[in-house]
Amino acid sequence: MSTHDQHILAILSETQLAEIARLARVCNEDEGLDIKLNWNILRGHLQIKVTSFLQYEIEQLVGFLALYQFNADEAEISGMVHPRFRRKHIFSQLVQRAMVASREMGLGRILFIVDHHSSSGKAFVGALQTQQLEMHEYKMTLATPILPSVFEKDLVFRQAYPDEVPVLQHLMVKAFDMSEDYAAELYTVDNMARSNARYYLALFNATYIGKIDVSLGEHEALIYNFGISPEYRGRGFGRQMLARTIQDLLVTGQQRITLEVEAANENALRLYESCGFIESGRYQYHALAIPGRLHEHS
Repeated sequence: MSTHDQHILAILSETQLAEIARLARVCNEDEGLDIKLNWNILRGHLQIKVTSFLQYEIEQLVGFLALYQFNADEAEISGMVHPRFRRKHIFSQLVQRAMVASREMGLGRILFIVDHHSSSGKAFVGALQTQQLEMHEYKMTLATPILPSVFEKDLVFRQAYPDEVPVLQHLMVKAFDMSEDYAAELYTVDNMARSNARYYLALFNATYIGKIDVSLGEHEALIYNFGISPEYRGRGFGRQMLARTIQDLLVTGQQRITLEVEAANENALRLYESCGFIESGRYQYHALAIPGRLHEHS
């Protein structure tokens, strides 16, 4: 490895994931942040296309940027630079390379994910003259668990079996109103076999009614893709599913349990707060159009 080394990768090794986690801890501690890095995607728990850009200086990872492509027209960017290596245009170079890759993919715009408390992040997107979107998200962390004293006896909550991949896909279609083709890309049997991922299903009277996914890290468990079929909402099942997930994770010794939610989703916010989650981070989205993309999407 040379003194200055850059890598562009579609799949990260366990060593690289550990390097990114160490860099994130340093950057978070320096500014009091909780940088959003979509660990469930970086670890391959969801089949979302992601391109990672890594900058090394004397064999030390000092800069990282991830480009997450959620649809055919746009991608999201999140990243960081080691505090000791800032003001060396490292992140600007990473963004330039990400812009080239985005143009080659035919994307129309990229969305920068910026921690609400990051002065350096805000300054960077400000210099790019991005457009701040109204959408923003909260990261919530479990403080003191508030769990129901009684659970619905006919509600079965358990981890999904490998042959239930189609069930997970179907519930994503119903709960999140996404296309069947897109849902089919998210889950595979290989996902189910990963030791650092969990996929839960809820059944009421033997009918599948909801799901929850969890990405397990060394220091944090991230709950995501929490959905319930529309006809079973408003009956308290969501709170019981979340409580059962919390119980299961606490038994494994997880010290930090988190989730993310759009600020506009007031029902979900109330549910999470009722189970003991509190706001621990806030993220803004800033859009930047990509000039001269190579092809247009119909």
